[in-house]
Amino acid sequence: MSNLIEQELRYAGVAVTPANVAAVMKALENYGASADHDRDVIKIVIGHGKFESAPRTGPLPRAISAEGATEMYGRVLAANPWCANTEANGAKVAEVFMSDPRCFKRDLQAMVTAFQIASPHLERMPPPPKATFPDDLSRVLKDGTRPLPLDTSLTAMQSSSITAAQVRDWELRRRKYESWKAEHPDA
Repeated sequence: MSNLIEQELRYAGVAVTPANVAAVMKALENYGASADHDRDVIKIVIGHGKFESAPRTGPLPRAISAEGATEMYGRVLAANPWCANTEANGAKVAEVFMSDPRCFKRDLQAMVTAFQIASPHLERMPPPPKATFPDDLSRVLKDGTRPLPLDTSLTAMQSSSITAAQVRDWELRRRKYESWKAEHPDA
C-alpha cells in the first residue's frame, strides 16, 4: 500500500517522507478508502493536502572566488561611470549576485544582471562641478586701482571714477572670457 502512495507522491512532486506517507494514509482512512484499490482517491488526497515539497535537484550554482567576483564587478563598474565605487554599492550588487536565481551561472553576464537588478538602489556619482572663468579681482592694476567686475555695464564705465587702466583691463578680460565661454558652452 505504501509503495503506491510513494509513487503518487513522487509523481506529484511531493517529498517522499514517512510523515507525508502517514498523512496520506490517515486521510485515506478518514475517507474510508483503501490505498490498494483507489489510486484516483490517493491523487485527490495528495492534491488537496499540504505536504513537504520535494527538494529541487537542479545543478548547483558555479563556485566563484572573491577575486573573480571583484574583477567582474570592476568591469561592470567601469562600463557604468554614473555609479559610485563605494563599499555599500559593492555589497548590494554582491548580495543580488549571490542570492538572485537569475544570476545562476556566476559569470560576467550574471554580474551585469545583478548590477541591473540592484541599480535603482545604488549610489550615484555626483555631477562634475561646472567650470568657472578664472577671474582674479583681488589684484591691483598699474595705476593702483582694482579691476572692474566683468558684469559692469557700459553706462557704469562712463563714470568719472573709472580709470583708463581699468577699462583696458576690463576689455582684455572680457575678450578672454568670451573665448573661454566658447570653449565651455555649458558653464
